[in-house]
Amino acid sequence: MIESRESSLLEATSQQVTIVAGKGGVGKSTVSVASALANARAGRSVILLSTDISTITARAEREVAARDEYAANSPVFQLLRAEEILIEYLETHGLASLGKRLISTGVVSVIATAVPGIRELLILAKIKQLAQSGDYDRIIFDAPASGHLMTLLSSPTGLKDIAKVGLLKNQSDDVEELLNDRSRSGLTIVTLPEETPVTESIETISKIRELKSIAVNALVVNQRISAPKLSPAGHSAICDSGDTSPSARAYEYVTARERVADAEMQRLIHGITDVEILELPYLFQSDLSITDLEELKARKIIRGVNQR
Repeated sequence: MIESRESSLLEATSQQVTIVAGKGGVGKSTVSVASALANARAGRSVILLSTDISTITARAEREVAARDEYAANSPVFQLLRAEEILIEYLETHGLASLGKRLISTGVVSVIATAVPGIRELLILAKIKQLAQSGDYDRIIFDAPASGHLMTLLSSPTGLKDIAKVGLLKNQSDDVEELLNDRSRSGLTIVTLPEETPVTESIETISKIRELKSIAVNALVVNQRISAPKLSPAGHSAICDSGDTSPSARAYEYVTARERVADAEMQRLIHGITDVEILELPYLFQSDLSITDLEELKARKIIRGVNQR
């Protein structure tokens, strides 16, 4: 038996900086946006960063601007591009003319990607700058799919091996210090209760621990499907309708999905013993509004002797 209690996505973003990561298609952006809204409603100043604005993020940005209740404390949405971060850095260090020449000659993209890991370091350096500014209580980074996550997290160490002194080393040291500070930053992994995403999540957490870098604070299991609890009369009605009836087939499908989800949840519970696990319900709709995200209820898995 898997026990849980009502919780909040605020638990998944409890530090100043939270990197939200996961396999593509698991709802990483949904969790990022919902977490940003939850923090804003809790009175915190929050910025949501991403390298690629998703459909749900774009819609949330539009709807937030139109909602009066967010007027005094609206989440900020910002797209991170390595080339723009590089130009901004040059401008703030008195090298605006150099930045303009890089733009005019079209080589800024080449410079921003010339050294392996430099693009990722620029993005992390921007996050570090925002954290140091003190402008935001919560900085949420909707990170690239987990295939690129290890490159992102290992970029400071990799670049320190290349540059022993100078700007790259200083930036790498500062970013590494932020990632290693468990009081300031953490990682939230998003997955689905399905075999492949669960396996990848377990492997990803293992690799992150090998890096001895950022701490994994939470694992969010998205789209946790639950079969409706039928009364005796309702169960009899399903049985009487026949195995091939639409209602019977629909109920069997949902219960089969629930059994798969239960098995995968058990794998997570026993495979990852020291990370908080939150679950979000399956929403039978694809076009989520701000209202849908505001009403999204999380549940926290309670680890105990009854789980077997």
